[in-house]
Amino acid sequence: MSDITEWVFNLGDKVKCIHTGFSGIIVGRTEFINGCKQYCVIAKEKEGKYPEDDGIDEESLKLMERQNKLNIPAQTGGPVTRGMNMKGF
Repeated sequence: MSDITEWVFNLGDKVKCIHTGFSGIIVGRTEFINGCKQYCVIAKEKEGKYPEDDGIDEESLKLMERQNKLNIPAQTGGPVTRGMNMKGF
């Protein structure tokens, strides 16, 4: 196993699950110790409802549209509110 992870999809890419038809934008990525790579995909918001999201394996996704440039704000999140010695969440 290599130390550098190569991802098939980028944050911001529009993708679709080939099994369920669920589609949306990639907002996060996770690699597990067994080598499985999953993407957090969030669907377009429906009026008056929170947007749906799902964790989908890399092999189950099909690229719909490549995002070439992400507009990420310079400051993300807020101040740290947890103690430095805190274990877990």
